[in-house]
Amino acid sequence: MKTEVFKINSGVYETRFATDYLLCGDLFVILGYHLQGSSNMSKVTVGLLFFAFMVIILPLGYMQHEFGHVIAAKMADIPVTLSYYCVHEPEDLDARGYYLLCLGGPLATWSFAVAGFVVLFIGRWRNWWNRDRAPSIGQILLTCVALFCARSLLDGFFFIRSGFEGGAGDERMILDYMGVPLVPVVFLEIIVAAFITVKSFRYISRGYRLPSALGYTIGLFAGLFLWMGVVGPIVLP
Repeated sequence: MKTEVFKINSGVYETRFATDYLLCGDLFVILGYHLQGSSNMSKVTVGLLFFAFMVIILPLGYMQHEFGHVIAAKMADIPVTLSYYCVHEPEDLDARGYYLLCLGGPLATWSFAVAGFVVLFIGRWRNWWNRDRAPSIGQILLTCVALFCARSLLDGFFFIRSGFEGGAGDERMILDYMGVPLVPVVFLEIIVAAFITVKSFRYISRGYRLPSALGYTIGLFAGLFLWMGVVGPIVLP
């Protein structure tokens, strides 16, 4: 039986590895679902947990996006090379190939975020968590998963700041191929991402929102720094 592979700079791995890694985000969602209930944690503890989860989840979420590209490349029989920050495609790739390759990343990112938010929404609706007490570990974990949509907020910020010329790389390639205007779709992404972000934090008890937001934000940048500047170049140079 022939084994299909994709290339990583440090070697060759089975394509199944990419699929398993992509599903890692779903494991976080399942874990969060089973960790229901509220807690008596202090505000400092809640903030530290948000920080710790983001340091761990951000590299996983970042690479889930890239593995989305890898899986799309596998399905389209496009040879790609994976590094810690992007997927390198063949130089002679045609427009349809670029379209299929780019499509995988945003689909992976949004499936990650939407799955986490849907479970959060169900949890709030079913009263899994006491609205007057500290969030549970499950709620914190699911919030971090849902807020990976913040990637679209950052992309949208750079897109607007550049005068609609830079940023939104995947979306630009996808929509150019489809003949769909880019600006309305990017703004729609920003609106949806902002909605998920605001609602996710509103599901947290009022007194714990500020430490949660601080822990999340600091953990976001710390995780990004550690992955892009330290761990990533070692693991996937």
